[in-house]
Amino acid sequence: NPLAPASFSVRRPAVLDDRARQAVVLCRDASPSMAGQKGEEAGEAVRGLLDSLSQPFNKDAFDAAVVDFHDKASVRHALARAGAILPSLTDIRTGGDGTNMAGALALAESILAGPLPTSEARYLRPVVILFSDGLHNSGGDPRPIAERLRSSADVVTVAFGADADEALLTELATSP
Repeated sequence: NPLAPASFSVRRPAVLDDRARQAVVLCRDASPSMAGQKGEEAGEAVRGLLDSLSQPFNKDAFDAAVVDFHDKASVRHALARAGAILPSLTDIRTGGDGTNMAGALALAESILAGPLPTSEARYLRPVVILFSDGLHNSGGDPRPIAERLRSSADVVTVAFGADADEALLTELATSP
């Protein structure tokens, strides 16, 4: 499985001082269209990424939050050290009546606008990662929120499924 945790190797650049931290918000699509294999693969990808961020070679330098969304978005894990989230991370539970990417991105923006966990740290530009099939159909157009969010954070999108709306996900991302 290419998404297995062992296949990830996100590494903190060695040139950074020990006070440098980075905030990462992981948005997991829990809409009905993600049921089955897509949701399982997205869940494995999130777990693998958190595992990699919490490895000793990354010097515990990543704070992460997890947002799940379907027709509504909710915070599953508030911003905390990546390693602290991993033991209690649950699988994606699909539900709701639609896919509201605008709500997920707005919630990510709100999380990043709030206080950061370590006030004495020097935070690097945050990252929002959207794990989805991109089949947005609820909650308004996500493009304006993504555009606003990109002014203060990098937005990365990861597509799941052969039916993924890659065009929309590319539009939301900071870079194609």
